[in-house]
Amino acid sequence: MNKKAELVYWLILFSFLSGITRAENYYVHASTGNDSNPGTSTEVTWQSLQNINNHTFQPGDTLFMARGSRWSGTIKPKGSGAPGLPVVITAYGEGNKPLIDLKYEQYIDKKAGEATILFF
Repeated sequence: MNKKAELVYWLILFSFLSGITRAENYYVHASTGNDSNPGTSTEVTWQSLQNINNHTFQPGDTLFMARGSRWSGTIKPKGSGAPGLPVVITAYGEGNKPLIDLKYEQYIDKKAGEATILFF
C-alpha cells in the first residue's frame, strides 16, 4: 500500500472509531449513595432520583438501581438508545427489588394519587 492510500485508510478508520459512543454503567443507592459522586461504580453511587433525571443517557448505557433501596418521586431519564444499543434500567445487589413511590396527579378528576414501580 502506498503512503497516500495508507493515510486515507487511517483517516477513515479514525473517523469511524471516533463516532462510536462508549456505553457507561451508572449506579444509584438510596441510603449509601451521594449525589456528588460520579455514579460510575458501586463504590461511588448516586443517591437521589434527581441525578438520574438530570443525566442524559447515551445508547448502550445501563442504570443499576440498588436492591433494597426506596425512593419517592419520579424518574424521567433524558437521552435515548439506538438500534441494538438500548438504555437499560435494572437492579443490582441483594435484597428486595428497588422501589420508586410515585406521586402523580390524575388529570381526569384532579385528585392526587400514588403508585409504586417495582424493578426486576
